[in-house]
Amino acid sequence: MIGRPVARHYDDGLTLEVNRTCTDGTPNANSMLYGAAWRAAKAMGYRRLITYTRADESGSSLKGAGFKVIAQRNSRPGWNCPSRPRVETTETHIQRTLWEASVNGSPRINPGDFKLRQHPIPTREEASNV
Repeated sequence: MIGRPVARHYDDGLTLEVNRTCTDGTPNANSMLYGAAWRAAKAMGYRRLITYTRADESGSSLKGAGFKVIAQRNSRPGWNCPSRPRVETTETHIQRTLWEASVNGSPRINPGDFKLRQHPIPTREEASNV
């Protein structure tokens, strides 16, 4: 599954995020999926494709598809907070690694430099003219 980035700071109109992959265990299938996703994203005019792995995952399929590590994310204490109480339904407290594939010459995502966009997300045609 590929879509707009979950983190609003990465939702710049030129970036997509791989949220989920699934295979039947065929060797190298996940690398092929990541590679196909990146080729499709580029064909649609996107400049970056990001995804995350958990600390207990090697990321070998991402390395095989040409992705690079750009950040390590500390584990979250959970989504529950006093202003928005929640029941934990997923695993939390897991460190994650942020991976990126990007078009040559495209500025890399700087995870510490979050600037909110001041303009609407461009159409695919506008994005491909960047």
